[in-house]
Amino acid sequence: MADTTVKEVRFTVPEMDCSSCAATVSGALDDTEGVRSVDPAAATGRVTVSYDPAVTGPDRLAAAIEAAAYGATDTHGREPAEPAIR
Repeated sequence: MADTTVKEVRFTVPEMDCSSCAATVSGALDDTEGVRSVDPAAATGRVTVSYDPAVTGPDRLAAAIEAAAYGATDTHGREPAEPAIR
């Protein structure tokens, strides 16, 4: 039986500084299989993601943020990728 424990990770997303940016990041994460909830905070440039670790993980979540043209650093100290030009 798969581990269905929900885990949580927080990312710093420096370029996420307005409600539109937060909606873009949230949408990218919501579209990622295994994501249970997304709580973006544009005022702090952080997003908290609850996810099913049997389906996804921090690297895939960071990749979803980066695919939406934002750099991301997770709580494990993963270096941000260069954001794509928006």
